[in-house]
Amino acid sequence: MEIFLQKEFEDAGFKTEVFNDQVLSIENFLSKDELDSVWEIINRTSEEEWSKAYRESLSRFCMEKFGRDDVENLVAEGKYE
Repeated sequence: MEIFLQKEFEDAGFKTEVFNDQVLSIENFLSKDELDSVWEIINRTSEEEWSKAYRESLSRFCMEKFGRDDVENLVAEGKYE
């Protein structure tokens, strides 16, 4: 089974691994310094901050895609999952 973008990542020099025939893992996608920065953000950000940022991002996405940001109604109408 061909995995989306696997060949492109490998051609670009990344090491990949496929799990469960569906999940593409890119082993060397981030440098250690980049990964350390990501972990620092994760460790210092509260769940409340993550939740707020996620909801805001979801609202922006829905506004761009559907012209409205009422996510709950879009889900209820079957337009967004």
